[in-house]
Amino acid sequence: MRKPLFNLLFSMNGRTHAGVNCLDVVIWSLPSLLSVLLFACMFPIGHELHTWPRTAIAEGSFYWFLTITPLTTIVAVVRIMRFSRRKQLQIGLKALAWGLIGLSAMLNGVVLVGLATAFYY
Repeated sequence: MRKPLFNLLFSMNGRTHAGVNCLDVVIWSLPSLLSVLLFACMFPIGHELHTWPRTAIAEGSFYWFLTITPLTTIVAVVRIMRFSRRKQLQIGLKALAWGLIGLSAMLNGVVLVGLATAFYY
């Protein structure tokens, strides 16, 4: 005989999910978009960090845009695909989410190409 907690956790009957609102969609892409804005405000980027001597702001930004922002973008894509499959994401919110992901990917690419060019030339 199954226990009620088991039925609650593992049965698909009667399970309801909350819908997604506009704020959720914006929050998924916010780390990438805010990091681009912060990077634009940190010029000149050739200065050294006070906490880590001999480390330029440009190096820290390069590693941030190489690791953290792609991970947050991947999380946003996975969340959109999950909520789209469950039919919890409206068409307008889906378009907004894909637009923000596209914008963050393009801005991330521009910053990475610019920093890589600055390092090697």
